Amino acid sequence: MGKNVFKLEDIANIDYGTRVVKSKVEGDEYPVYGGGGETFRINKFNRENCVVVSRFAMSPKCTRYVNEKIFLNDSGLTVSTKDNGLLLQEYLNWYLLSKNDEIYSLGRGAGQRNLEIPSFKRMLISFPTDLEEQQKIISQLKLADEIRQKKKLANDKLDEFLKSTFISMFGDPIKNDRKYPKRALNILCNKITDGTHDTPPRYNSGVMIITGKNIKPFRIDFSQIDYVTEADHKIIYERCNPQYGDILYTNIGVNLGTAVMNNIYDEFSMKNVALLKNKREILNSRFLEHILNFETIKNEIIRISSLGGAQKFLSLQQIRNFEIIVPPIDLQNQFAQIVEKVEAQKQKNELVIEQMNNLFNSLSQKAFKGDL
Repeated sequence: MGKNVFKLEDIANIDYGTRVVKSKVEGDEYPVYGGGGETFRINKFNRENCVVVSRFAMSPKCTRYVNEKIFLNDSGLTVSTKDNGLLLQEYLNWYLLSKNDEIYSLGRGAGQRNLEIPSFKRMLISFPTDLEEQQKIISQLKLADEIRQKKKLANDKLDEFLKSTFISMFGDPIKNDRKYPKRALNILCNKITDGTHDTPPRYNSGVMIITGKNIKPFRIDFSQIDYVTEADHKIIYERCNPQYGDILYTNIGVNLGTAVMNNIYDEFSMKNVALLKNKREILNSRFLEHILNFETIKNEIIRISSLGGAQKFLSLQQIRNFEIIVPPIDLQNQFAQIVEKVEAQKQKNELVIEQMNNLFNSLSQKAFKGDL
């Protein structure tokens, strides 16, 4: 099988996104992407069904395929083949996704990692001279990807099931058609505090520090963890001591209003994260976790939040004063039992997804080395 090897700039066009400011545009039809996920929406698009490569503020996941019309801002770029009769666009897409770690290694900068464009342009890309062989590799990778996506879809369906179960048991927590009593979180919690307000130095080892970027709906994302010294951690831990069953809640930044159960036992530090120690005899942790992630609740929280510069901010006092419905604890516990069963199934699916990801990555590496 013949193979071509080119510098990326010689075989493909590198197209930067366009700067856009939320306050100066209108609409909510198309998502705006940068180097990461969706940030906001506007009424125009400039890309469709493409691989987005992070240009500024790179994270370890610096390439992603978006299967829709989007507006790409100047924090990202896309790559298109110069000759589809020589290099198929779909092959180029899969190739770039398989080179995520290599592309991330081209990032430079201490505070903010930015892609070094000259090095990216010189990156070598190899591909079969035979277009049928390129298409064969595309087909194999698409099939393997479909299998792992089905498991991800299964977990999405389980999330939808939990949401519908919540509504069937408690109704919309803002409308409160069932007339449950409402109480301020300050009454429902033994303690509401937050992590450090300082910025301690970060290291590659030590004690984990959880920040707003690590808090996702219903989970802690450990893919981007920083560490602080034991001495700094002790100072932070005196202010907040998260324990199993507590709620971690982002109160600053783009994820404002997202909550998660703390399901780890080791000590860790926190920054830009609030800690809620709910009274378990009247407020089940799983119920609280779900109500704080409920869409109408999140919208209400965002509505009352303060604006701190470019970022939204929810003060501890605002959190303490926020009222939620309080159904009978027996009903909350019934819901929590359902959640535990669903979460157990999701964890099994996650293991399969991880195995399929490893298999897919292995298949990708073999494909682009010519071993398939």
